[in-house]
Amino acid sequence: MNLTEILEALRQWLTGLDVPAQVLTDRADALRVLFETENAMAELIAGDGAYTPYRFVSFTVLNMQQDLNVSPVFFYYDNEDSTMDDILCGLKQGLCYLEEA
Repeated sequence: MNLTEILEALRQWLTGLDVPAQVLTDRADALRVLFETENAMAELIAGDGAYTPYRFVSFTVLNMQQDLNVSPVFFYYDNEDSTMDDILCGLKQGLCYLEEA
């Protein structure tokens, strides 16, 4: 699976979500999306992860309930062995944390 296939699958996945999402970057080689609820926010980054701990996809959820003590409650990084199903499963799990925060 290459980056182009992953980006296309992620764009399709985003169209079916009930969670408000703001697309910050949508290019042929990168996708960056911000999700916000009253108590949490999340960021999806997909692109060339050459200098990052992930291959193509990163998803981080932050709990915003404490005033100045913002803390990550979930993160997902894909790797060389990740399938599209693995990536979507990680993103769905992260959305559960986002909605429960």
